[in-house]
Amino acid sequence: MVKMTEQRGAARTLCDLQIEFTLNESSIISAHILDLSATGMGISTDTKLHKGQMINFVKDQPHWELPEKALVVWSFTNKSGSKAGLEFIAPNC
Repeated sequence: MVKMTEQRGAARTLCDLQIEFTLNESSIISAHILDLSATGMGISTDTKLHKGQMINFVKDQPHWELPEKALVVWSFTNKSGSKAGLEFIAPNC
């Protein structure tokens, strides 16, 4: 992993990992993690995402732990899917 330098509150690290999540308890969706920080991640997925949607991460993903959910804070959507920025939601929120 390579650290990115930029003007953000939390440093991001480039990633090459897969993640699984659901929207509204629907079927499992796969995404590619582009970058990761302590407060969120950037992803790419074939599924169209929209700002304000809640992501529910699939539990027990291999090799690492995640919060239960995240909020889509930005999304660029085209005919093939989305690139999106997710903000992790603290437990009990």
